[in-house]
Amino acid sequence: MALIKTPYGLVYNTDGTLCTTYRDDVVPFRGVRSFAVETATTNLVPSNIATFTSLDGLSSSAIISREIVEGGGYGGRNALKIVKNSVRTSFQIHSTELRTNIVNNIQVGDRISYQIKYKVLDPGQGGGICKFRTWGFGDVYPKTIINIGNGWFLQYGTSTLQWAADSAITGHCGISELPANSTILFSDFQVEIKNYSTSFVDGSRPNGYMYIPADDLDTKSYTLEDGSNVKLFNNHVVALWFKVPKVQDNEINPSAGVWQPMQQIVGNHYSLLTGSHRYRQWGIMIFKKDGNLVVSAPFLGFGMGVSATRLSYKGDYEDEWHNLVFVFDVLTESSTEIIRNHKVYYDGDFVKSVNYNLYRNTGVHGNSFINDHLYFNETSAMRSNLVANIFVGKYRRPDGTVIWTDDYIREVYEAKIPFPEQNKLSIY
Repeated sequence: MALIKTPYGLVYNTDGTLCTTYRDDVVPFRGVRSFAVETATTNLVPSNIATFTSLDGLSSSAIISREIVEGGGYGGRNALKIVKNSVRTSFQIHSTELRTNIVNNIQVGDRISYQIKYKVLDPGQGGGICKFRTWGFGDVYPKTIINIGNGWFLQYGTSTLQWAADSAITGHCGISELPANSTILFSDFQVEIKNYSTSFVDGSRPNGYMYIPADDLDTKSYTLEDGSNVKLFNNHVVALWFKVPKVQDNEINPSAGVWQPMQQIVGNHYSLLTGSHRYRQWGIMIFKKDGNLVVSAPFLGFGMGVSATRLSYKGDYEDEWHNLVFVFDVLTESSTEIIRNHKVYYDGDFVKSVNYNLYRNTGVHGNSFINDHLYFNETSAMRSNLVANIFVGKYRRPDGTVIWTDDYIREVYEAKIPFPEQNKLSIY
């Protein structure tokens, strides 16, 4: 299916479905691009303020001047240039309509997330560049700041409080407390009702969907016991970097079933989250019961649900980039068996190695055909998923020697450089 690119990095399929969002502002290292496969969202900042196309409805206090700089923002978009006065106080970017949009859409239990990009032209008296506040609801929001190049920084954060029945926003909503006597450019302002900040969009964005079919991954076709065919990795390595948002306490349910995932990072089937276990099925998952990150592949020897092979505990892996390497190496092929070795590496370290006979075609719950596709972020329980530097290639050379040894995988992880083959699988 052909792809159609639109502003703000959105990439759509020709049928109108959102495929992914291209990101160059949140990447594991320079030289690569990441792709965000995310839940639908709405930017509650009025369009003209989110994109700084006009000053209508935009209020600014304690400043000397403000102006729109056409094409002067991040990625050639517009910027708002603010020259601050001599007092570090008040709100410099706020909107009554933004406050109304939040109050009219938020529900009990929700959190508010924001993001904005900025470039400092003159630091003035220095200190932290800006804060985000929703006056009357919580205090200053936590912030993460990322250097995104060419003098630009991305700042984002999420309210520590959840909205309660008696919560209220009693004052301004927006960016406040710029350094005294500073001059700063701002771009791409977004506020959304979500547990985490997602890709910037002017308006709304539907659910993402990123899928690479087995036919495009140089898989091998095998004939199974009933004469059917299945396309499998046979001498392959799948390597990628991924980043997921913080798992909030209200997303955890200790009484949840052991096979009730919160999110699928990557897997070979689109319905891993339905609770149906199928032969040859594998996925990297986060589970609701404890929020841990695991390899779940019940019939490949990695275990099922919360008892699967754990990669990291809740609180240790979120909101950071991590490297995953999955090896699929067929050791024996005959008319009665296909013995494949599976190895998993996490952040350069070996985790587990298991052999399994793939020849059997006995399905579970009526589903038997599991090809080695790649699905990123399963849609029925999707959160946010950033993936980067995806590589699918050969595990062994033609003479049988292993390319992806333990030492090489550690070297690749520590080097943090782009794969030259990336363009074969990436969206440009």
